[in-house]
Amino acid sequence: MSADENKAIIRRFVETVWNGHDPSAVGDFHADNFTLNGEPYTPSQFASGLVGFFEFCPDLRETIHAMVAEDDRVAYRWTMVGTDPRTGERQSWHGISMSRFADGKIVEEWYNNDQTDADIREIEEWLEERHGRPQAQ
Repeated sequence: MSADENKAIIRRFVETVWNGHDPSAVGDFHADNFTLNGEPYTPSQFASGLVGFFEFCPDLRETIHAMVAEDDRVAYRWTMVGTDPRTGERQSWHGISMSRFADGKIVEEWYNNDQTDADIREIEEWLEERHGRPQAQ
């Protein structure tokens, strides 16, 4: 696939999964086995982690600010914004992702963002309080 086709896949992934809050569609964009920040993942593992995040921020939206592609790789800078259910305040996270494609699917994904470990723990604690059990990651 061309670099432009891969960019279009990323745009559809963001619109469908992140902005459409559809974790069941992860497998439409990711290979059956891929790596996420160097760790092996399956689409179902990735999707299960998104379910709780979408519950915490049901109005979450991702905006792509810049995107570049070369050969089988796409890199993009993004912002996610959503409302913290504990405070009603808007939160935002900024990051950069890079994906490598094979046969039209993401086989390797790297990301870095300004969400802290404390932010993640707070979300997990909120979900545990609501459900009484740890959430899948």
